[in-house]
Amino acid sequence: MDNSTYGNNYLIIQTAFLGDVVLSLTMAEYIKTRDKGSRVILLTTKTGSPIAEECEFIDEVISYDKRGKDRGLSGIIKISKMLNEFNFKVVFTPHRSFRSSILTKLIKSKFKYGFDKNSISWLFSNRVKYKTDKHEIVRNLSLVRAYWGDNSDEIIKPKLNKSGLKNEYIIIAPGSVWNTKRWPEEKWAELILHPYMLDRKVTLIGAKGDVQTVEAILKKVDGKHPNLVNRTGQDDIKQTIEVIAQGKLLISNDSAPQHIAVAVDTPVITIYGSTVPGFGFYPVGNLDVIIETDEKLSCRPCTDHGKKECPIKTFDCMESIKTEQIIEAIQKIEMSTI
Repeated sequence: MDNSTYGNNYLIIQTAFLGDVVLSLTMAEYIKTRDKGSRVILLTTKTGSPIAEECEFIDEVISYDKRGKDRGLSGIIKISKMLNEFNFKVVFTPHRSFRSSILTKLIKSKFKYGFDKNSISWLFSNRVKYKTDKHEIVRNLSLVRAYWGDNSDEIIKPKLNKSGLKNEYIIIAPGSVWNTKRWPEEKWAELILHPYMLDRKVTLIGAKGDVQTVEAILKKVDGKHPNLVNRTGQDDIKQTIEVIAQGKLLISNDSAPQHIAVAVDTPVITIYGSTVPGFGFYPVGNLDVIIETDEKLSCRPCTDHGKKECPIKTFDCMESIKTEQIIEAIQKIEMSTI
C-alpha cells in the first residue's frame, strides 16, 4: 500500500460494543485537531463499522470479523499484516481486551498507547491510567491526549453525520443485550399507554435481537395507541442513526442508542437498572436525563455490564422505577425545547 500521499497515519482499535465505538469517535476528532494533515483509521467489528463510517473525522474504517472469518490467532496475524502496510505512527487501543492487546503488539509502530487496567498492559509502549471516576469519553481521550502531553479532562461530544431534519416522534429503544439492563416490558407498555403519551407520536426501534422484546410490549399495548410505529428489526444501523437524529427525544435503557442520540444531538432519557451512571457511560447532552430507582439498594450495582437475570431474583432496581419518572423527564425536555 502506497501511503506517500498522506501525512501521519494513526490507528484506533475499538472492537467492543456499539456504544463503545461511538464513545471512541472523539479520539479521531482530537487527532485531527492536533495533526490536520493526518489520516485516521479505525479498526472495529462488522457491526460497528457502519457507525464509524458516519463519523467525518475517520478517514477509513477497517472491519474485523473477530468471531467469524478473522477469529483466532490466525485471524489476528492476518489483520496485523494488513495493518502494517499503513506504517502507523501511533496506535491507540481503548478496548481493554486480550485480543486487541495482542493485535496491538503485532503492529509495527514505535508508539502504542493503551490503558494500565489491562491484564497484559505491558505489551503497550505507553500505559495510561484508566481513571474509574471519569466518563468513558474522557478516559478514551486520555490516550490521545497523553501522546500530545495534554492533561485536560474536557468532554468532547461524539459526532455522527445527520440530516438535521426533526420530527415530532418520541423514539423508544427498549432493548439491550443484557436482560438486567431492560426496563420490564409491562413498564414500557404502561408508559406508551399513559394519557400524556397517547397525544404523542411514538416510534419503537431496535435490532433483530430486540424483536421478541418489542413484540411482547406491543401485545400488552394491544393496538390502543393511535400513533405508534414499530421499526424494530427493520432498519440497519445507518437508518437507525437517522431515525434517532430526526426524533424529538429518545428513551433508552443503558445501551448503545443513548450514545447515538448524544452524537446526533437528540435529547435522551436513559433508564438505569443493574448498572449505574458512575461507571462513566452516561449521556452527556445538555438536556439529557438519567432515570434510576429512588430506593437505596445494597445490591446495586451488581455488574459493570449486565446479567442474564437478577442475581437475587427481585429485579428491584428496574421494578421500582415508576412511569411518572419518565413522563416528568419527557415534560422537562419538551419544555426546554419550545
